[in-house]
Amino acid sequence: MDLNILEELEEVIKDRKINPKEGSYVSGLINNENDILEKIGEECTELLISAKDNKNLDHEAADLIFHIMVLYANKDREFNKVLQELRERRD
Repeated sequence: MDLNILEELEEVIKDRKINPKEGSYVSGLINNENDILEKIGEECTELLISAKDNKNLDHEAADLIFHIMVLYANKDREFNKVLQELRERRD
């Protein structure tokens, strides 16, 4: 499993927060906590529907993870904390 993509994505998200780009989806979302939370709720629902229908499950899971990463950047938290939590649960 290649987790480098998570690090790369986190760097892009953080960069969009510091250096907003006109027309960037992340730049428009990153500083609006309510919009992020609404989007996470929407993505949760879409993931559940996808699981039920067994369609687009990977796509919807990726959307949810992505928006959680945006929330972490909004809160100035490292997404690596989630991975650490998962490691601790394994032990």
